[in-house]
Amino acid sequence: PHRIQVLEDLTNCPRCNKPLMWAPAIDGTPSDSFKECPQCGTLVNTFRPTTYQAEYLRRTERYKASAGGYGTGKSRLIIEDVIKHVLLIQGARVAILGRSYTALQGTFIKEFYGMFPARLVRTKNESKHELTLTNGSEIIFRSLDDPTKLKSMNLTMAVMVEASDTPYSGFTMLQSRIRNVAAMI
Repeated sequence: PHRIQVLEDLTNCPRCNKPLMWAPAIDGTPSDSFKECPQCGTLVNTFRPTTYQAEYLRRTERYKASAGGYGTGKSRLIIEDVIKHVLLIQGARVAILGRSYTALQGTFIKEFYGMFPARLVRTKNESKHELTLTNGSEIIFRSLDDPTKLKSMNLTMAVMVEASDTPYSGFTMLQSRIRNVAAMI
C-alpha cells in the first residue's frame, strides 16, 4: 500500500527534491505554516484544514461567516482565507478590521505575522498598519471604532475579526467598500 505524504511531514522540495526548512515569518520566527526550499525558493503551506475549514475555504459567496467556540480554528481559518486571497489575486487589497487596533494586534496580527513568509512582504508600514506584498497585494489593519474612516477604501476583501464586538454600521459601510475589480471573476 502506498502512503500519501501529509504536508506537514513533507521533508523535501516537491520541485527540486532538496531538504525543506521552516520559512522565516514576518515576526522573525520560523513560520507556523510555511516550509521553504533554500535551493529553488519554493514555498509549501503545510496547513491541513479540518472538514469544516476545507468547506469554508471552497465557498464562493460574497459574504461568509465563521463561528464557533474557543479553540475551534476560526482564526486560523480566516488567516488561511486571507493568505489564499492575497496570493491568488495579484493586486488584491484586503482590510482586516477589529473593534480596536489593540484587539487586532493581540489576536489576528500576532498569528498572521507568525505564519506569513517574510520574503513575500515587499514593505511593512508600522505607522499605517499596512503590508504590501511582492505581488502588489496589500493588507491593511484597521479599527472599526469609527466606520466613517472606511469611506475611501477600495477593497477586494474585508474581514471583521470578532464581528460580534463591532458596530453593525461597520458592516454596512464595508458592503460598499468591497468593489475592487481585481477579485471579480
